[in-house]
Amino acid sequence: KPRVRILDEALQKMIAVVTENGYLTTRMITKLFSKIDYSEKSLQKKVKEKASELNLESSGKAKASIYDGTKVNTGKTKRGEGINIVMEIEGRCGTEKRPGLNMRIINVQVGKAEESLKGKINTDKVLCDGERGQKRLIKEANPNAVIYRCHWHIPRTLGHYLYLDGIHIKQERAKIINKIKSIIYGKETYVLQKIRMKTYENILR
Repeated sequence: KPRVRILDEALQKMIAVVTENGYLTTRMITKLFSKIDYSEKSLQKKVKEKASELNLESSGKAKASIYDGTKVNTGKTKRGEGINIVMEIEGRCGTEKRPGLNMRIINVQVGKAEESLKGKINTDKVLCDGERGQKRLIKEANPNAVIYRCHWHIPRTLGHYLYLDGIHIKQERAKIINKIKSIIYGKETYVLQKIRMKTYENILR
């Protein structure tokens, strides 16, 4: 079979499709539109080559770090493959009405969060989901790190623990979760707004 040379522009589009759909689906789409049967193994090799070009080194300017986990589509399992990312917060951007953060990815782990983070947690303030494995890895990498919980994950995780605690009726769990949500996301008093903003400022110092 003759070798097929992929142009960089086409490769970028194929990587984007891989990210959303996995290697098998990307192969089928590529074959459908270009009549070229590019194997999953060859696609994976190209993705790894591009990934190796990324600069994942710390800039040394970070104020805090985020250690976050999510799932990506791989076609192997229904829920996808786990991926854990360490990002450093280098400062703020945007406007007062639409604030944002300047972030830099410095580490990516595919699969379970088991790989050492030594040399990847360079700040004393780390925001994470609160998973047990994450906390252990953060403390191993930086024993002095102060771990902040992501408030979005608190009510989501609570449902699981309420079930383990014997509250098996979904509606009953929802009542408790909604009360927690009202505390986290409800209308804040002036004092609570000040506390929230003060915490935010402390993280970025």
